[in-house]
Amino acid sequence: MKKILLLSALLISNTANAGLNLDYRAYNTPVNYNFAEVQVGYHVYKPDGQKDVDTTNISIGSELMLNEHVILKYSFSGEEINDATLLGANVGLLYRLPVAEKLDLVLGGEVKLDWLGVDDIDGSSHYSHENTDIGAHLGVRYGFTDKLEGVTQVVISDTSSTSSMTTEVTSKLSYYVSKNVGVGAFYLASFNDYMDESNVGLHVRFRF
Repeated sequence: MKKILLLSALLISNTANAGLNLDYRAYNTPVNYNFAEVQVGYHVYKPDGQKDVDTTNISIGSELMLNEHVILKYSFSGEEINDATLLGANVGLLYRLPVAEKLDLVLGGEVKLDWLGVDDIDGSSHYSHENTDIGAHLGVRYGFTDKLEGVTQVVISDTSSTSSMTTEVTSKLSYYVSKNVGVGAFYLASFNDYMDESNVGLHVRFRF
């Protein structure tokens, strides 16, 4: 988990100093695209024909507007599953299409990499690449008010570990208690031919 925190802090710091337009709600967008986010969720895995596995996971990530339409997103995640540790890294490039005053349509692509870590006899952790997802992203983002915003998105990806297509649906609400800090909740459902997953939790956002 320390590695996730360190990598995320370095990426956020480097990108924030890159001279990008990081104004709050840049380009008069209905939602805020420039933020760092910490997310904690209750994750349930439902393997086909096997006993469910539940765990708590944490994700740290960011979104940045490179210009009026192009958005870069990335995140790092980690969770303990039985005696193993699952680490993930996600990066995506999205294109924003303003539809109405309070509504944006977002299209793009994402790549997610997963590593599974187990403890060796000497107590050190050994990590091996477990899975790669390459997917298409379709999302809708709506600004209910200046402080309350919602996101619903669907990612359909090719999953290397099962050689199948995975569909992931996420809904999220965020409320900005101040200009710089937002809080909210999310729900994620993911499914393919081999496993269904659900993840529900809370998040905190810090705008750039």
